[in-house]
Amino acid sequence: MIAHKLTNILSVISGHVHLAEAETLPEDARCENFEQIEQSVHRALILVERIEELANSTYKTNSQATLVFNYQ
Repeated sequence: MIAHKLTNILSVISGHVHLAEAETLPEDARCENFEQIEQSVHRALILVERIEELANSTYKTNSQATLVFNYQ
C-alpha cells in the first residue's frame, strides 16, 4: 500500500517534469535540472520496488532478508 502511494507521488513528479521540459527550449539551463530530477525519480522507483520485494519476501518466509541498494 505504501509502495503504491510512493509510486503515485513519483509518477506525478515525473509527469510535471515532462510538462516543464515540453515548455522549455533545449538550450535552457533548466533542462539539465529536469534530467537530474528524472534520474532521481527513476532511482527512487527502483528503490521502492526493492523495498516492496523485501517486504513480500519477509512476509512470505518470515525470516530476515537483506536488501542490496545498488541501483545504478
